[in-house]
Amino acid sequence: MKTTLKVLIFSLIYWNSWGYSHLIEHFLTHFDQHAHYHQKNLTIDYLSNEHDITQTNTTISSKSWKMKLSAGLLQNTVSLSEDAVTLLICHEMGHFLGGYPFFDDMMAEREFPSASEGQADYYATQVCARELWQNEDNREYKNQVLTYAKTKCDQAWENDNEKELCYRIAVALDNLKDLLSEISQTQVALETPDPHVSNYTINWAYPKTQCRLDTFFAGSLCNTSRTGLEIPGLAHPKGQSSKAAEQEAMAQSCYDGLGQRPKCWFKRRESR
Repeated sequence: MKTTLKVLIFSLIYWNSWGYSHLIEHFLTHFDQHAHYHQKNLTIDYLSNEHDITQTNTTISSKSWKMKLSAGLLQNTVSLSEDAVTLLICHEMGHFLGGYPFFDDMMAEREFPSASEGQADYYATQVCARELWQNEDNREYKNQVLTYAKTKCDQAWENDNEKELCYRIAVALDNLKDLLSEISQTQVALETPDPHVSNYTINWAYPKTQCRLDTFFAGSLCNTSRTGLEIPGLAHPKGQSSKAAEQEAMAQSCYDGLGQRPKCWFKRRESR
């Protein structure tokens, strides 16, 4: 099956009006091989509700991955940088490609499951943003990154290029946190991580806002790279919500340390 990459014509007009058309095209071009590998058509579409800053959604079927972003999300009272918008789209892409843990243990056993909200956040920075930005010149972000985030990036990475990419993600997250704070009506920051330890993996809803920001940042600190185009845990013979599926996913991410999925939403099955 040949993959078709598509942005609806009326959507492209709006992407152009915001200056995001090149960003959308970059996503579609980059993820063509992923969609083709999984025999999917990838579509990024536009929702015209200008007053809703939270409405985004993804749909997975046997033939397609469909993503919809609202006008209100991109034209809101908080000024989003292009990099922050990239992380939002990366989160939505994470529902397609993030893998285990999937959304709800019962839904996880469907043929085409969606990655949970926390996993989509983690994928956004561990994989998506890194793939999109790793070959760009990221040296300027060394002078923009917050001291707290810079210290963590320096602890996680040895190579200057990797550190600078980590700085760039942290700068984008410092911008994105304002939108997350506005939506949740709570103040969050990179330097105030959520101390809560969950007794279970939250895979049916969004984790709390600070926990989400921590998850985005943790992904940027994970120095284990994804290999290949497979989705970790998908179609695992022992079940997509099984301990074996979790182990497969952990091998493609960080098991512990700075880059592990935060305990405020994720609990390993072996420790339950």
